[in-house]
This record gives sequence, structure tokens and C-alpha cells, in this order.
Amino acid sequence: MVISKEIKEGTQAHHELKENHIEIDTEELMNKRELTVVCDSLRGRVDEIIKTPQQITIIDDKPHDTAYDGDKWQVYGYCKAYSEQHKEELPEDIKIFGAIRNWKTEKIVWKQQFTTVEKELVTEKVNRIIGILDGTITPKSTDNPFKCGKCNLKKSCDKSLYQEFDARKLING
Repeated sequence: MVISKEIKEGTQAHHELKENHIEIDTEELMNKRELTVVCDSLRGRVDEIIKTPQQITIIDDKPHDTAYDGDKWQVYGYCKAYSEQHKEELPEDIKIFGAIRNWKTEKIVWKQQFTTVEKELVTEKVNRIIGILDGTITPKSTDNPFKCGKCNLKKSCDKSLYQEFDARKLING
């Protein structure tokens, strides 16, 4: 398996953040790093959770200032897993937010409340992925060649936009 430069940089940044992190745990504020969240259909490792009496913010660190849809859905998945894992202890009026932070600048680039709407959408997406994996649902194709190029089905999909690079074509003209 090839590990990308971004993953190596992200792993190093997480390690440095964890080493330099001072954990605060009082009744007013709880700040946790690298916390595993689990529910019936999801499991993930949250980069940081900040909890106050009024709200919980679940943060995922990324190496950029763009909040891509896939990144947002990842954070919403963490929110779903956290809320289900801790449902017995969470006050009914507490608000849960998902956030994406640029780990290089530590700037929050996106923050959104996780509501019932997002929870239902995450559940639909997870069920769709499970269906694709077990063969009961056919994956949808994309017209985005960059997205297509990252898909695990790119070599077998009849609508694939992915083309392998062949240096011989450049040499032989």
C-alpha cells in the first residue's frame, strides 16, 4: 500500500499535536484528542472534541482550508457515532457541532450544527455504502475524473473516466 505525502504529513502533525496537547478536564470545559467513537454502523477516530455545558464540537483536522463534502460527511459520521455512543449521558438540550480545522494554521474552516436532518442523511449514506459493499446496491458513476480516479472500482467500472498513464504512448507518439 502506498502512503501519500498528505497522509504522512497529517500523521506527523497529529503526533506533534498529541505530544504538545495539554488536556483540560473540568466541569466547565472538556477537551479530548484522538478519541475513538463507535455506534452500530460507524467507527472513527476523532481528532479533537471540545465539550462545554452548552455544546460539543467534534473537530477533524485536514491539511487544507477547504471543507470538501466528503470531509463534512466524515465529521457528521463522527457526530452520529459520538451522539449514539454517549446518548445516555448527554443532556437533551446540548448542541453538537461538527468542524473542520486546518491543522497547519489551526483555523476552523467549517463548522455546522449536527441536527436530526444530518443524522438521517448520514444514516442513508452509510446504508448505501453497506449496500454497495455487500452487492445489493449498484454504485453511481461520477462525471468528475478526479473523483473517478480515486475510486476502488475505477478499473472495472463500465463508466470509468480513469485512464492509466502509459509512458510508452508519449515515447512512441
